[in-house]
Amino acid sequence: MVLLFNTFNWIMAFLTLGVSLAAFILLLAKQQDAHNNCVTFWNEQGGPPTADGSPYHSSVNIPSNQQSIDDYCTNVLRILTIVIGVLTFVGNGIQLYFAAMVGAYSTRLKRFRQHVPLRDLDYMQDKQYTSPYPAPY
Repeated sequence: MVLLFNTFNWIMAFLTLGVSLAAFILLLAKQQDAHNNCVTFWNEQGGPPTADGSPYHSSVNIPSNQQSIDDYCTNVLRILTIVIGVLTFVGNGIQLYFAAMVGAYSTRLKRFRQHVPLRDLDYMQDKQYTSPYPAPY
């Protein structure tokens, strides 16, 4: 049973690694499309959000604002790529580490047979054993 769990754990670890790396590579491959969509969105909204965040003030669409929108989208996508890359590699590294620890524990458990049952059923069946709890009515 432990060997089955160990195998399933490794399969899930490598499956998660593959999916997260594929998502990261897809982000890198489609970065220009994401940038174009970001610029289009903020052009329709009138510009990127301002620092004050007041609901009574909104940004004004200025024709020369295109460069600031382009810079804003470039910076946001660069930060997003860095954060997702770090989380992908650190998270998968931690997951593979714990999969290795589970594998080592299951191997040691199987090799040395250190599993101890939670209770001794022969002891429970003994006639001299009395329960510390009163009998139910």
